[in-house]
Amino acid sequence: MMQRFLLSLITIATCLPLQAQQDDYYGRVGRGIESFGAVFREITTNYVDQTDPETIIRAGLRGMLAELDPYSEYMVGDETDAIDRLSSGFYVGFGFTIGTRNELLTITDVRQGHPAHNAGIRPGDVLISVDGHRVDSLRPDSLRQFTRGSLGTSAVLRLSRLGRADTVGYYLARAKIPVENIELAERLPGDIGYIKLARFSRTSGQDLRQALVRLTIKGDLSAIILDLRDNPGGLLDAAVAVCEIFLPSGSQIVSTKNRNNQHRDYVSVQNPLAPSTPLAILINERSASASEIVAGAMQDYDRAVIIGKRSFGKGLVQTVTPLPNDISLKITTARYYTPSGRSIQRNIRTDHSQPATGSFVTRNGRLVQPSSGINPDTSIADDAYPEPVGRLISSGVISDFATQYASAYAFLPPGFEADNELMSSFYTYTEGVEARRKSETLEKIDAAKNIGVDSDMSRTTIAAIDQAGRQVERELMLSLKRQSSLVKTLIDAEIRCRFTSDSERQRLLLHADPTINAAVALLTPLRYRALLSGDSGSDQ
Repeated sequence: MMQRFLLSLITIATCLPLQAQQDDYYGRVGRGIESFGAVFREITTNYVDQTDPETIIRAGLRGMLAELDPYSEYMVGDETDAIDRLSSGFYVGFGFTIGTRNELLTITDVRQGHPAHNAGIRPGDVLISVDGHRVDSLRPDSLRQFTRGSLGTSAVLRLSRLGRADTVGYYLARAKIPVENIELAERLPGDIGYIKLARFSRTSGQDLRQALVRLTIKGDLSAIILDLRDNPGGLLDAAVAVCEIFLPSGSQIVSTKNRNNQHRDYVSVQNPLAPSTPLAILINERSASASEIVAGAMQDYDRAVIIGKRSFGKGLVQTVTPLPNDISLKITTARYYTPSGRSIQRNIRTDHSQPATGSFVTRNGRLVQPSSGINPDTSIADDAYPEPVGRLISSGVISDFATQYASAYAFLPPGFEADNELMSSFYTYTEGVEARRKSETLEKIDAAKNIGVDSDMSRTTIAAIDQAGRQVERELMLSLKRQSSLVKTLIDAEIRCRFTSDSERQRLLLHADPTINAAVALLTPLRYRALLSGDSGSDQ
């Protein structure tokens, strides 16, 4: 009896600190709600100018969420459409993709057979206004309020195009457009299948299976390249479905853990389509979330060689909860871990957890380190074009030249090719482009001249700087001409895609892509087996 009494006292003594901690936590929660309400009441009743209560509340909510992490957010009305399109597999819109080039909203791709393509809108066009609202200097994610709408509703878009003096108006009706998961699926020389997976939506696994089946119509594949570069992720279940294509049934693909240390394991249940075909996965610093789940699982099982640059590092799981007044809350509820136990979440200001540290081991015994993202087995910059070609690509010089050239034609000229005459026109065009877009060295020389002028340096000094600039310009042109074959390929692809789509440009440039070429070289049987067994170095 005494032993039971003492045990009870010990149990009570142990629980009291925990109960006190819980009481203190919920007490602070209550005081926080009280303080928030008091501040809101004072602002709405005593501030010198009348305020909009909804605006104040939204600002407060966004401020709270900003203290958590970059992915938790509060959404009003149809601001959930980006999530909805991944879940449903379609969206309502015009059928174009837009990004920022030269600080302007620029069409980067047009879906064939949909409203924008049918109206004649092309990649490279700059979006000026939507229904009279000027939008050209907005960020792409700020455009949604002007372009979204119900199926069948219309909008007037005004665009400008290099090579044309006037802007052009287009009257477009919104249509139901399927989400395009597979941007490109091609059979490369050597019977290697290449697939570019753009996102992880509800149908990504099914679409990838179908793409692989189509590629095998002409015979079995000797290897597969799965390109996840620039893929920002999407649905967790879609990542699992993709992994099921390559891993045996029953394989643990990813696990999640919430604040209460509750685990959930995601295990493959379908029979794999390609369980042993040599596989390379391409990633870069913009491969995130579901892309990292796939890359991490394949690396841990030694199922694929991971090639490219270290991925983004988003290892947090979000849950969307509908709330009153047409509000939805997307909040981080768990972290995910690769099969070896790695957390790939990069450090962020508000991530107070202690991520897994130390070394982790793949199925074949290779050591892999926890890091901010997935470290590739073989590192190569996916923008590893020679200078100054890479600069002309990244600054949009080649893209702008293609847009200007194509503006003179309604259709691609019969028998078109990037011949010597066209290349001569390109070199002339490049000479007139501002220094910062052509060369880092020229940009610095240009800046030095401006500093010299502002500092009242002598004319002799300014002339010397000008002379150095002209010499670098000559070297630049000579370097470009030494790379004429590559430049011609790039220009040819850019011009052709003005009349088709970005997928056509990607197809034409497959053989010129440094990362794809590295993958092809590593997929030879001996090198592939050696790398995954840990018998060779990783960086090349």
